[in-house]
Amino acid sequence: RHARRVNRRGAVDERSRSETSDGMEEYQRVTGIIVASLMICIGCSCLAICTCCGYFCLNGVPKRYHATLEAFVEELQRKEYLPRLNDETPGSDETEKSELPELEDLEQVKDARILHAV
Repeated sequence: RHARRVNRRGAVDERSRSETSDGMEEYQRVTGIIVASLMICIGCSCLAICTCCGYFCLNGVPKRYHATLEAFVEELQRKEYLPRLNDETPGSDETEKSELPELEDLEQVKDARILHAV
């Protein structure tokens, strides 16, 4: 690790390799440590996020957070950031029923397809 050099006066001057190679090895070592540390931090963060997502997918949101979460989702729906999936406004049932075909019509179409296929 130490290089022996003779200076102008003839005395032996011992310096470490990092000093003799203009600090390049030290720079590479420090850069490597920084990059490795960042990669470890990013990897651990990804692992933690995946663990949380897996927990919520398997177990659902804990009951103590249901009220807060429902209020937050309702606020997002009021601001129209999220669509209303269960629109409970008055009169919405009439428009939905008029747009959807009747069950008897669907059965007739099904019977017609079966007869046409035979």
